[in-house]
Amino acid sequence: MGLFDRNRQRAKATDSTPADVAALDTTRLELHMDATGATWTTNQENLDALDAGGGAATIADQFIVLSMLEEAGSALKLPGIGFSVSTEDIARLGDDVATILALPSTYSGKFSVERRSNTTSASFEFSVRALRGEHPEPYTRAGAFLQTGGSWYRLTSPVMHALAAIDSHQAMATEDRGEIANVRLIAQLQRAQLEAKEFRPNDLDEDVDSSSSVGTAFPLDLGYFQRFQTSTPEKVGLTVEEMGDGSLALSPNLGTGHGPGELRERRHQLALDRDENVLRIDNDLILLEKEQMDGVREIYRHPHIPAERVGDFYEAPGSFIDAEKVDMEGVFSVRVKGIGVLAPVSFNEAAESGIQWIDEADEVLEPEILAEIAETEDALTEVEESVQRARSGRASIATCGEHLVDISDSQRVDASLFRARQKFLEPVSPLPGKADDAVQVGFIIREAHSLSARLRTAALEADLHFPIEYSGLRREPFPHQREGIEWMVRLMSAALAGRRDQGARIQGAILADDMGLGKTFMILVALREMKKLEQRGGHEPRPMLAVLPLSLIDNWKDEISETFTRSPFNDVVVLQASEDLNRFKYRGAQRESAASASLLDAAGMLAEDDLTLSLAVGPQAGEDRLDQPGRLVITTYETLASYQLSLGQVEWGAVIFDEAQKTKNPETLAARAAKGLKAWFKLICTGTPVENRLKDLWSLMDTAQPALLGTWPEFNREWVRSVENSSTEVQLAKGRALAEHVRPFMLRRIKEEHLKNLPPKTIHSGLPGVGLDYMPELHRHMPEEQAHKYLQALSSHSARSGKKGAALKTLQGLKTVSLHPVDRHASPAAREVSPEAAARVEATLEILDQVREGGEKAIVFLIDKMLQRLMARWLQDRYGVRVHIINGDTQALAGDRSPSRKQLIADFQRREGFGVIIISPVAAGTGLTVTAANHAIHLERHWNPAKEAQATDRIYRIGQQRPVHVYLPLAIHPDDSIRSFDLNLNQLLQQKLDLKDAVVVPEAVSEKEMLSALGLE
Repeated sequence: MGLFDRNRQRAKATDSTPADVAALDTTRLELHMDATGATWTTNQENLDALDAGGGAATIADQFIVLSMLEEAGSALKLPGIGFSVSTEDIARLGDDVATILALPSTYSGKFSVERRSNTTSASFEFSVRALRGEHPEPYTRAGAFLQTGGSWYRLTSPVMHALAAIDSHQAMATEDRGEIANVRLIAQLQRAQLEAKEFRPNDLDEDVDSSSSVGTAFPLDLGYFQRFQTSTPEKVGLTVEEMGDGSLALSPNLGTGHGPGELRERRHQLALDRDENVLRIDNDLILLEKEQMDGVREIYRHPHIPAERVGDFYEAPGSFIDAEKVDMEGVFSVRVKGIGVLAPVSFNEAAESGIQWIDEADEVLEPEILAEIAETEDALTEVEESVQRARSGRASIATCGEHLVDISDSQRVDASLFRARQKFLEPVSPLPGKADDAVQVGFIIREAHSLSARLRTAALEADLHFPIEYSGLRREPFPHQREGIEWMVRLMSAALAGRRDQGARIQGAILADDMGLGKTFMILVALREMKKLEQRGGHEPRPMLAVLPLSLIDNWKDEISETFTRSPFNDVVVLQASEDLNRFKYRGAQRESAASASLLDAAGMLAEDDLTLSLAVGPQAGEDRLDQPGRLVITTYETLASYQLSLGQVEWGAVIFDEAQKTKNPETLAARAAKGLKAWFKLICTGTPVENRLKDLWSLMDTAQPALLGTWPEFNREWVRSVENSSTEVQLAKGRALAEHVRPFMLRRIKEEHLKNLPPKTIHSGLPGVGLDYMPELHRHMPEEQAHKYLQALSSHSARSGKKGAALKTLQGLKTVSLHPVDRHASPAAREVSPEAAARVEATLEILDQVREGGEKAIVFLIDKMLQRLMARWLQDRYGVRVHIINGDTQALAGDRSPSRKQLIADFQRREGFGVIIISPVAAGTGLTVTAANHAIHLERHWNPAKEAQATDRIYRIGQQRPVHVYLPLAIHPDDSIRSFDLNLNQLLQQKLDLKDAVVVPEAVSEKEMLSALGLE
């Protein structure tokens, strides 16, 4: 019998009956509500039965929903009791979820609003009453719950925020109700109104049709203030204006459509020492919170680039503006010059062997110059504003016109400004008193110009001087792993033999193997060999550092114990707050990314003797130092950025950057720190060396092996711009040429070519194709209801024709109904949901019936959260098993409120026999190994073929013992003249995969491409 037998009666789970419903002494969880949120409780016996996949529909649905909320961190599991959900999360719940959880219905009435006085008066306030009919009524609010007329209701998040803002304002003392506080209230109400327009309730579904399910009516009439428009910038960008004298003027770009001139005119409204401001431009209220204010302050810290420094700015803007605070996409800088303030100054060169500064800095003027450089009153005003901005940004250097002025001594600065103001017979403008003189410091990076020919020759000539010993390992390396280990050790040996001051010294490499080939195992064995090389050379083994995403720390610790019979490292330290960080952190230590301005030299640099380190490193730290010989230190990218000065003092033997996409933006502190660490060998480890664009590869290689690809302008000109708007054939040719260029320093293998003992993988598709197993049963005609709704979605496009976003709304509708025609706007009680109403779902269930008969396990890849929840319920009903859901909300590490992805996977792996788990391909990234499953069903396909491949690789990797089957079901409209969404998406994805052999990772299918394929443009 084939995989499908439509005449076969479906399995009824007769030998795997769900937990006995009679074992539950309730059909609902008991609900308790108060001002802090809500709790759902029962007893331990009921929880055990529900966890086993049992229970009547009502209580099982509640359990699934609460479990999903818990996995997303939106609910807290109370062991032996039940679950609790906070007020904030209650207010974000959609009606579907709230109905299932038996919460009160959403308040659908309005509110009467009376305003007293105006925003300039201390008596300004709003008086609000509930308005369910014609007459206003008093109400009582407890968090997200509102009681009026004897009934309780649930508030949506926007309304709760609006009422909370009014309550908070009314609670203020009269003397505190100044204009700023009053305008902030208006801004908060306007923001709540905007939030209502964009409000997407948490119905555990993030992919519903945005044309009808996003936004809700705002029930407060703001009257006169209705004419104001409030916005909160998502990020602060940078506007650069070229001035007539060749200099540059920098100003914030808030993304609100206001030009730099408008912002300059109203800059006085901003209190730069506050973390929250309201900027009023005509009828626009722009609410700036801490994140946005950090960006604004950063730009106002250096608003002017003198003409002679414009080249430096365009070449290395990250030395002027902190890219972690300001969006500077496409702007780059490179290699360590030293440690200093991130300001527009020229910095000293540093010898690679240590931090030893050379006194060759551009001149920074004494503060007395302030009295001379302002020749007009307007010029003096600009000077005063520059000084004030610099102080607010805690900078020690101010840019005044074309001059850099030391403002670290406030008394001298104020005296000089007083003398300047006296020239114009005006009283002294008050300036803020001396603020904390801490300034942000970090690694200053220098360019690495191309030395590719010499480096390639050195790498190709690298050799093994000693055979590698593979004894002492708990498992025998695969042939490809031996090859990878020997490749790394050859380069490590060449790095150890090279001189540090030699420009073409081998310094590192990129291990870019496909996922599932055992990169961590290879790295650990190579590190053991490097330690031996150092010992053979008569050197004490240097400490080693592994920098990882937080979710991989446990993986690395487990891998060490599973790789060696005896660890080659003298010990392993996890430099993380929850583990060993406090052992090595000095008590009362301050941030290493900040330093006192008084310690900076004239060029804004820290001398070696003035470095204040937070960690115990170096000989002066004694026996308790972090950098003990032969030690492996494991840390995260965040910790690396926070303690870069301490970690930058260590002479590391090797530094490993696992999942190094974290360093692909070279302007972040983590990337600067990665480039600036001192190490004999740096290894970048990533399965996706080009995650989005070629700049990713450049930045990674610039960390591993500087000068191989040259500076960013050199690389951009040679490899990026040369293929812009080129054909696929040209891109392929250029990509292969680049792959060959970096080949001596980048090892990239595909597991299908190297894991000879890996079980076969078969991709079953409803369409014929190269490398595919054609399975007609996966080419499913839509059932009648689904086909009808698909036509409705198409016909609605004609009605929307000419309206903004019409095509995208139609595309979303076709995408959604092709998955399942469930009525997403009906209440759960009224909604009749059948899995067989959708072609892809029906095919998925038939596949799972066969998987169950074989006693095997499967992953269902699904992005749509509503369908995730429905599928979990259908599968539990059908098979009597607990079905976990892992999506983008599931926590990477276990916390007080939620289990981790790894814990959910472990529970799935250890349960005997048949099992199903639902995973979003968006969340199927690092650290997930699910080799207990050997069937993967892409019920909903990711539009990025690389992401889809990563999802499949969760089961197809070392450790998989069974043949792997991957299924791509398709929902096809029965009328062949109708363009089916699934057919077009499948075709576009296949075209993207044609690029898979190039260094360029195939890009995702775009909405524009899908619109064109469906004829909707």
